[in-house]
Amino acid sequence: MSTDKLGLHIIEGYSGQLGQPRLVKLVDASVGYVRQVRAQVGPRCVIIIRWYEQQQPLDDPITRARQWFDGRVAEMLAMSAYGPIAFESYNEIPDHQAAAYCRFECERLALMHAAGVRAVVGNFSVGTPALPTWDIYRPMLQAMREGDLLGLHEYWSDHADLGNHWHVGRWRLVPALDGVPIVVTECGRDRVENRGAAGWRRTCNADEFLADLRAYNSILMEQDRVLGATVFTGGRIYSDWTAFDVNDLWPRVVAEYNPHRYADQQPAPAPQPPKPESPPSPIVGARVSQRFGSNASYYARYGLRGHNGVDLAAPESSQYLQWHGTPVQAVEDGRAVWVYDEGGYGLYVYIYSDGCDWLYAHLSEVLIPNNAQVKRGDIIGRVGYTGNTAPTGVRGTHLHWGKRPKPYQLNNGYRGYVDPLG
Repeated sequence: MSTDKLGLHIIEGYSGQLGQPRLVKLVDASVGYVRQVRAQVGPRCVIIIRWYEQQQPLDDPITRARQWFDGRVAEMLAMSAYGPIAFESYNEIPDHQAAAYCRFECERLALMHAAGVRAVVGNFSVGTPALPTWDIYRPMLQAMREGDLLGLHEYWSDHADLGNHWHVGRWRLVPALDGVPIVVTECGRDRVENRGAAGWRRTCNADEFLADLRAYNSILMEQDRVLGATVFTGGRIYSDWTAFDVNDLWPRVVAEYNPHRYADQQPAPAPQPPKPESPPSPIVGARVSQRFGSNASYYARYGLRGHNGVDLAAPESSQYLQWHGTPVQAVEDGRAVWVYDEGGYGLYVYIYSDGCDWLYAHLSEVLIPNNAQVKRGDIIGRVGYTGNTAPTGVRGTHLHWGKRPKPYQLNNGYRGYVDPLG
């Protein structure tokens, strides 16, 4: 195991070696310190900047966004000369302010883009927003441009809590984040939902916390669109944060970075074995009712070139009621995660395989445990009409089947998906 996607969250300044991480976060940094950090971390590392400040009320979101931008634009332009750099604004906004904060971030994004600088939006606390609240933030996500990032905070109470998908890796549970580039701008051990304690030093030793970080890094490595996470915290340690202090631990994290993480640093590839035979259909005898890439005018509203999967429906000779509940089989080995999304895919299973990931959506029932390892041919669920097919009732019964090869090509117009029928 490694720590490749972990960087340090630094308050004011850090005297140790940072190595060459994928990202690092600086709080209350000067232009001179940004220049110093860039010289150490190399040209590829994304530097995230936040200024600690008293957050203004969101009574007038547009005015507040302009005030924030006007007060920082000179520093942002000076720091951006040492790019790539992205800038945070407000921090851990509660759900009841979602509508106002969305307007604030949309206005800030417009100002940032006009100035040619990059933004980190969101920076939501662990377990927020609630799933329905993501709909409120759709305009913010749609306003993001290349180079912008969605920021999340993720904390866990103990090692077992790393398996709680709502505390850790919660982007896997939110269909609205499909294809959105993500960075975790704070992470570590904390008191979460009345469990644990504030700071890793109160609940474990350095070896145990390093084991946490390795396990968390493995979760981050599952998706290329997740840039990484910055561990809270190093640099100047104020009295409130002594139990979070990772200054002494950080050299051990840096020592586990992979020096060949980038493509041009990789050794020559070994000869590849013959490609396996094409995967079977997840449903024997199904009819393709909507092909990949079809209905382009409808899907353009979601920023897609067309339908990002294949819909498999009942054969013409079969009735919808007979089709509902038909078994669905995995087409490739992998780890299965299932989720319920009321407004989109409904009840769906996502299987993480070696060469690509597979989506099976609108199920009526899932027949495997969450996070289970499945084999090709295993029955994973039954056909249904959950999610956005529900208004059509049983006539909407079908399986939405998607394939996303690795590494993800999220800019292909289909958020990385390709035609599963080849």
